[in-house]
Amino acid sequence: MKILIAVEDESSGNGIVDFVIQNMAWRHDSEYIVLHVIPPLSNFVKLALTPELATKLSNNARQEGKLLVRELALRLRSMPHVSAVREVVAEGHRIEEIVSMARQWNTQLLLVGTDDFKGISPCFSCSVAISVLSHSDCSVLVVRNVSLAS
Repeated sequence: MKILIAVEDESSGNGIVDFVIQNMAWRHDSEYIVLHVIPPLSNFVKLALTPELATKLSNNARQEGKLLVRELALRLRSMPHVSAVREVVAEGHRIEEIVSMARQWNTQLLLVGTDDFKGISPCFSCSVAISVLSHSDCSVLVVRNVSLAS
């Protein structure tokens, strides 16, 4: 089974990987992609920054994204019966990149997180989850980050 895990940050990423480890270890020969999307800097932010600083911010975000997906991928690789884990850091609009990667890879299950432990509401990560649910061609599982509720 091809499973795409879209992560926004360390908290939501760990919540999703915890869910996978606890509830999906029975899936034999599963392939995973851990995807982190770096959103573009807004035009307003670009106007306020020098080109050098904007480049530095983008490079830092890319490095942090790579470290995030590497850490989560290592956790997934420790599971039995995982056949492959790919690490992807993309740049662009989150919803478009997540849906596009899912289609491109013929994903059978897409996992997204929400840090709103009371359910789906209009917070930013929740709006991403709702949009991915609406636009994806495959099954989507929204994983609440219950660690924030504790």
